[in-house]
Amino acid sequence: MPCPPAYEYETAFAKGDSAICFLDYGYSRWGWTNPIGPGTYTWDCELAPPSADVSKGTLVGTVTVVYDGVNVTVTYNVGAPYTLTETHVYVGCQHAR
Repeated sequence: MPCPPAYEYETAFAKGDSAICFLDYGYSRWGWTNPIGPGTYTWDCELAPPSADVSKGTLVGTVTVVYDGVNVTVTYNVGAPYTLTETHVYVGCQHAR
């Protein structure tokens, strides 16, 4: 089933309970960084909310992250009619700025 035209090429970001908005750090792009320690996390995956306002976005699925203290595994769970054509994950030692 094809995606609705309005969402054909949109961007979605994972947002956990401790997420930090990129806009709060002076970046010109909406989205979030999600601090983690060892454990398992399941975060909402939000589609293109203007200015990172999730009340205006669309929940398209979840992202599950498992960090064992050494390795990070990311699993995307996206519901119909949405599909992923590309994914990006950054794992670093510090939050954005």
